[in-house]
Amino acid sequence: MRELPDGWAWTTLGECFRWGSGGTPRKSSPEFYDGNIPWAVIGDLNDGAVRSTRFSISEEGLANSSAKWVDPGGLLLAMYGSIGKLGIATTPLTTNQAIAHTQPDPVPPGYLFWYLRSIRSDLNRLGKGGTQQNISQTVIRSVRFPLAPLSEQHRILRSLASLFAKLDNGVAALKRAEADLDRYRASVLKAAVEGRLTERWRSDNPPDETGEELLGRILAERRKRWEEEQFAAFAAKGRKPPRNWKSRYKEPVAPDTSDLPELPEGWCWATVDQIGRVGSGITKGGTKREAARRAVPYLRVANVQRGFLDLGAIKTIMASEDEVRRYSLEPGDVLFNEGGDRDKLGRGWIWQGEIPECLHQNHVFRVRLFLRGCSSELLSHYGNSMGREWFFRKATQSVNLASINQTTLRSLPVPLAPVREQGEVVRRLSDALGALEFTRTAIRGHLARAAALRQSILKRAFEGRLVPQDPNDEPAAVLLERIRAVRERESRRPRPVVDPQAARRTAASALGQNQPLWPKGHGPDSPRRHP
Repeated sequence: MRELPDGWAWTTLGECFRWGSGGTPRKSSPEFYDGNIPWAVIGDLNDGAVRSTRFSISEEGLANSSAKWVDPGGLLLAMYGSIGKLGIATTPLTTNQAIAHTQPDPVPPGYLFWYLRSIRSDLNRLGKGGTQQNISQTVIRSVRFPLAPLSEQHRILRSLASLFAKLDNGVAALKRAEADLDRYRASVLKAAVEGRLTERWRSDNPPDETGEELLGRILAERRKRWEEEQFAAFAAKGRKPPRNWKSRYKEPVAPDTSDLPELPEGWCWATVDQIGRVGSGITKGGTKREAARRAVPYLRVANVQRGFLDLGAIKTIMASEDEVRRYSLEPGDVLFNEGGDRDKLGRGWIWQGEIPECLHQNHVFRVRLFLRGCSSELLSHYGNSMGREWFFRKATQSVNLASINQTTLRSLPVPLAPVREQGEVVRRLSDALGALEFTRTAIRGHLARAAALRQSILKRAFEGRLVPQDPNDEPAAVLLERIRAVRERESRRPRPVVDPQAARRTAASALGQNQPLWPKGHGPDSPRRHP
């Protein structure tokens, strides 16, 4: 046990505060719910003021459960799952059994709040259980609590208010800068795919081949590959191609440019179907017609992020040799997610052969360009930026889900620049985005240091090193004896029925103290600004 300054005293959360928890009315009794009594669950805790709850119970539900009233100013502490999450009741409410609560009197609520915030990681380490870690009231009561003289507690709160205000201003500025980076990134991507990023370069470097001419070359290659595949299919069956078999070829549909922005001279609009082959992937749990199958790595939706691949957790799937041939990825393949949640819709990036012999799931589409001289990066950047809104408009929508199919992806209009200019666009875009990510990394480093500094400030506060001690202060030992006497008297009388208006007046009077319960700007009625 570390040594505390003179005048301080070690105690426990159980000795210093009276803890309780709530309960859950029987779910099979609908009459116990949707009444006029606020009923808080852990999801309502926000490390700040709890002004409302998502659920409510009835008077009958309260009477037939272990749910209990919590007065305004009561501190709420999560015991299950999100252990250590905090809240302050600003109105009379009840809670379920996953939340512990106490009325920190005569200790200012802010002092207890910030102490619990400072030891959240310690509370998490005390958690037990399998799927959902939890702590009990017994564990909470046994946690050591450094009790400072009452006057010093208020000096600590004033100091925290001053320090946190400066820290909050810095954090807010960093977050504004991070938001500016997002806007800058969007503007750079837009300029790239609209040809404005290379406008001056284009005037000094006339193309050897325009986008229209390139598209014609791509379409010729597309048809050539189709004819080769059809001829090989007939040969594999020992048959000669029928007369006029080449007339079966279906030209890809050109894009409707009526609502598309004008492109620079030398560029043209094309569809994904014109410039690449769209394919689906292997189906998990699909029909297994072949006995010979082996485990092969494959990409899931979770692996395909917007602008990068997350290869930290690669799973395997049992696949036949034919499936391995059909669904194996090749370097340069552009990946697009089918959807699900709206943020997953059409997001993707490029496969660069990071894992040998890797497949892709059927919820991840693959686009393989017909001409390798064309830029996979430019297509992916377009799909993740300008194409994103197009996917939203064309997707099949449900309540919170959206999805695209291969037909939708094939019809996506994409800007096609001359090959040399595609390379220049990608180079400039890579430089700009690289510098942006460098700045973003620096900002996140500063935010992490701000969070560490906040924790360091709290540590100093509860070690007695944040503000000077005053030898004239009443020692914490005297305060602790007074708390014990109050607790003894409380144990001898029943808990009074809560009068909501009287409870609010009690909270507003700051428990008879002239000092504020909270640092200015950090009370339960203040917006949460700290990380």
